[in-house]
Amino acid sequence: MKDLSEEQRFIGNIRGLLNKITDQTFDKIKTKLEELEFDEDNEQYVKQISDIYIKKITHDSMYTELYAQSGIILCKKFNGIGKEIQQMIGDFFREAVKEYVIEDVTKLKLINLMKWLPYGCEANVINWKITDEIVTERIYAKIKELTSVENSINTYVGAITSEGVGVWIEMACAILGVCAETKRNIEHYQKLLDLITVLKDDREKLKSRIRFMIEDLLILLKNK
Repeated sequence: MKDLSEEQRFIGNIRGLLNKITDQTFDKIKTKLEELEFDEDNEQYVKQISDIYIKKITHDSMYTELYAQSGIILCKKFNGIGKEIQQMIGDFFREAVKEYVIEDVTKLKLINLMKWLPYGCEANVINWKITDEIVTERIYAKIKELTSVENSINTYVGAITSEGVGVWIEMACAILGVCAETKRNIEHYQKLLDLITVLKDDREKLKSRIRFMIEDLLILLKNK
């Protein structure tokens, strides 16, 4: 078996540290991440580290807040990583939502990403404004496209036009749910909340699972 190159060892080390993150291990891993040293001019390192990070936050939502905190460290240590992560998130989201029917595996990745966004934006791993334009504005527009909601008065005036709206509502609920559970301000996502709230009573086209999801979210927000 060939010896690993310095680059392979370095990238493998970062992957291993991110894979080991739990509530119990984070302090030790944080220290190890802060001690990492590498050639800041190596753009390939930046791309590989960003790719590992994106895969982690889209595959696992258990330690979302800790991944955001580790993202802060990576951004401080490695020049250009924040911009690269932002770009990769935008590319992933744009490609994923091109499909008329979003497959279950892709949907899960999108939901995990939505759960990470409030943490990632708050931690300045990525930019609020750009993320709103790339992600939340598109979710809002897609829900509007698949429904009949009068934007000016936020009242429901027609039937949901496609059952495919469910996955978009799930994404909105994922973002809003994190804000509700952690008592964060939902200012950035208020219009998403207004939009899905008026859809929850459409029993004809909206699956009961999605309606209950919206109702649970509204209860969380009311009690936060």
